[in-house]
Amino acid sequence: MKRLTRILSLMLVGIMMTGLVAACGNNSSSNSPANSPSSSNASSSDETKEEPVTIKIFLDSAKSKNNVYLDTISEYNALGGDQVEMNVLPGDGVAAVQKMNILMGSGDSTDVVILDNPIIQKKYVEAGYLAPLNDLANNASVDLGKIYGQYLPKEDDGNSYYLRTDIGQWYVFYNKKIFDDANVPYPSGKWTWSEYIETAKKLTNADKKIYGSLMLDYDNYLYFTARQKDVPTYKEDGMSNYDDPAYKEALQFFADLGNVHKIQPSWLEFKTQRVAWDAFMTGNYGMHLIGSWYMGIITDMETYPINWKWGITQVPVPDSGDGDRTLVAGAAFGVNSKSKHKEAAFKFINYMSQNIYKKNKAIPPMENVSDADKTALLQGIVDSSNGSVTVDELNKVIFDSGLGVADEKISGPGSSVISQTVLQEGELYMVGQKSLDDAIQAIKKKSDEAIQSEEE
Repeated sequence: MKRLTRILSLMLVGIMMTGLVAACGNNSSSNSPANSPSSSNASSSDETKEEPVTIKIFLDSAKSKNNVYLDTISEYNALGGDQVEMNVLPGDGVAAVQKMNILMGSGDSTDVVILDNPIIQKKYVEAGYLAPLNDLANNASVDLGKIYGQYLPKEDDGNSYYLRTDIGQWYVFYNKKIFDDANVPYPSGKWTWSEYIETAKKLTNADKKIYGSLMLDYDNYLYFTARQKDVPTYKEDGMSNYDDPAYKEALQFFADLGNVHKIQPSWLEFKTQRVAWDAFMTGNYGMHLIGSWYMGIITDMETYPINWKWGITQVPVPDSGDGDRTLVAGAAFGVNSKSKHKEAAFKFINYMSQNIYKKNKAIPPMENVSDADKTALLQGIVDSSNGSVTVDELNKVIFDSGLGVADEKISGPGSSVISQTVLQEGELYMVGQKSLDDAIQAIKKKSDEAIQSEEE
């Protein structure tokens, strides 16, 4: 019964999800055993050398036609070792996830599993759908810690169950014209939330309908500083940790940005005025806290022919000094626990993780990126920036900020319901219909109920 409930829960999650980013790349260092399937297949003698096998990978309809994936598979197959074939899921986004949930729940043995967002990643780990990678990596002489460093996802049991193909980091994009008009220096380097607020106040100009700051209505804005402090989402007994003071402080902090400091639209104004998700491109906001996926928006001069220059800097950190982190997420792939070719499947996802990001100029999900690869990636952004930024400026923010990382979203038992509850109860507080304490208590209570319901 518990197994059936997990499968049904996964199907429900699929219905409520939307697809996240697809990131991508090319080839990394060819001399590294981590990048060479042929070297990973090699043994100490020809007598024990394994024969190549054919493995299959789940891809949705859109990705199965995307040159990023087609080229990556073709390049891997051309290496002459194990071969990869696609198992195409019908439809895209939600429909594809629903189909994959059903197949995985019925014991499908497709070797490589696509995991487009943190909720699916966590759900599939908990359901036992993914094979642990640590032993597979050791057998292939791959040092996961050395290659991926702080970007390597780890579970409480110490194992990794999937490898990301990109890193969606959070940054602050800013409008240089608004800074110049207000005679305010561009932000650079480490700064605190207090400094962010003071900067935004200097940029805000009610007469010109300019706000110093813009944030959207995603749930993680409401607990952003708690995630920066890496406060656990769940207690040791598995119940919600939303009664930790850090979550209360985070909700009040976000609400105060609009309600008290007036540096950005309040939640009520945001909703009633229907502020668009791409409102920063109107030129009426000084700074925008958002994920790195926005790089594709701000460099799209065809869709957004802006006449102002932009800059980028690292996210502010809590003044308390215990939250020097940016938030991250990323698409990923894992090895099916039912796969008959787990070793071969691992070698392929390791190859994808170290190569796919280049094709779409995404942020690499590893730490040991060569200087040449970094420069090539950053130069691609510079070339699309219409003279707004330099390689050095981008490098300081993307690769050399000195910040740690924490997961951007709550993922785990009941996470879909928790996400909705945070928004619903948080809104009641931010528009003045509930006290802060009552909102937090409601989030905690409903989160616990969701967790218990999913585990029954």
